[in-house]
Amino acid sequence: MTAQTVTTDTQELPATLPASPAADAIRRLRRNPAAVISGGYIVVLLLVAIFAPLLARNGNTEGSAKSMNGLISHWNYDDSDTHYASLPAPPDSLHRLGTDNLGQDIATRLIYGARISLGVAVLVVLIEAVIGVTLGLFAGYGSGLRDLLLMRVTDVMFAFPDILLAVLVVAVLRSGNKALSPTVSIGGLVFALGVVAWPGLSRLVRGQALALRDKEYVDAARATGVRDHLIIWRHILPNLLSTIIVSITQDAAAVILAEATLSFLGLGVPPPFPSWGRMIMDALPFKETQPLLLIAPGILLALTVMAFNFFGDALRDAMDPRLRQ
Repeated sequence: MTAQTVTTDTQELPATLPASPAADAIRRLRRNPAAVISGGYIVVLLLVAIFAPLLARNGNTEGSAKSMNGLISHWNYDDSDTHYASLPAPPDSLHRLGTDNLGQDIATRLIYGARISLGVAVLVVLIEAVIGVTLGLFAGYGSGLRDLLLMRVTDVMFAFPDILLAVLVVAVLRSGNKALSPTVSIGGLVFALGVVAWPGLSRLVRGQALALRDKEYVDAARATGVRDHLIIWRHILPNLLSTIIVSITQDAAAVILAEATLSFLGLGVPPPFPSWGRMIMDALPFKETQPLLLIAPGILLALTVMAFNFFGDALRDAMDPRLRQ
């Protein structure tokens, strides 16, 4: 009886395993100069918004609101320096960017304005994501009648210009009660912008869901008796996360610009809360005598909108599977 020699063919394993989609997207972002610069600017702006009370300090006092000579050394967004009231003042050692016609520190109001702009943007995109993603998923995966009804509602929303519809919603919310607190007014602004922001995302998600509901893994889950709502949340939604993240990142720029526009028109963030749009409106009478009042918030608003747009474009390119090596 002869022994048989068993030979096995060994295949050379790759030196490194292929990167995950998330790691590959991060690598692409790091190689994109526009993504690095715009992403760094957004991170710095977030830190400024979070630590606004610390950055607004002016002077050498330790946590005190007033220094020994009576001058304010820690400026809040609504503090007024009576030495500079009635007319805007140029920058000096106490006010790094000067003051407005109410004696309020411009640098402090710009810092707190970043908190308002980013806070409104975050809340609005959350509302947009909840409404838009939910309606888009159930329209794309649902029956023809449900899809028809939800998309007709979306078409009705598209029929109205976003800013005009937001102005209408804000006007209706404020018409019933003239004594609304600033916090409630900001909540109404967030609600108004959230109402007009979701149709675009809803239609985008609906189109993607239509393409995914006929995939093999969805058919397999349906054949094993998995309920429709579980198929939506476990199989379709995870494959749409990259599309949703890119969309709401780009929409954040539009929300910041819309908030500034409404504040410029006097329908956005009410005083005493600072808003870059309202600061631009208040600076118009002094554009020739004190142009810094107009230039500073305008530059910050433009840079912020561009940063979110550039980062959204870079994020879309990084998450596109067709561009992967």
